Order: sequence, then structure tokens, then C-alpha cells
Amino acid sequence: MLLEPAHWANEFIYDSLLEWDPKINIRPALAESYKVKDVRTIDFTLKKGVKFHNGQELTSEDVAYSLQMRMNPPRPDARECSRSSRRSSVPSP
Repeated sequence: MLLEPAHWANEFIYDSLLEWDPKINIRPALAESYKVKDVRTIDFTLKKGVKFHNGQELTSEDVAYSLQMRMNPPRPDARECSRSSRRSSVPSP
């Protein structure tokens, strides 16, 4: 992962599943814990009680949506990028 200026800007705006400690080690942030299963799979356990500004609690579906948006952002002229139109197969505990 390259740490470009855009990455650092996001660090100050958004909370992440993982974060860097002062010695540049990865540690959990919104995730309570994580386990690397293989090169393409990481299991995250989310912290309980994490809430959005509107009071809604963070779910695995929210994380899946955010990752999908990061991997496949909508076109600039897209009218809709609402979570209400998403589909996810991520299990919630």
C-alpha cells in the first residue's frame, strides 16, 4: 500500500477498520480484532457500540458497502450511490 497524500487526508476525515500506531504498526481501530486467513481474506470482528453521526450502529453490511464503493466507485455522473440499493452477502454475528 502506498501512503499518498490522498491517503493521509482520509486519515483525518474517516475512521478505519485498522490504523497505524506511532511506530507504524497496524492495530485495530473500528475493528476489535482481525485475522488474516489468506492473501485475499481477512476476518474482522467489529467493535460493538460504534455509531454513525445519525446514531445508527456500524454493521458488517456498512463495511462491505464501503469496501465495494472503494473498489468500484460510481461514475461522476451517477445519480445514485445510496446504501439502500446495495446487496451484500456479509454475515452479521
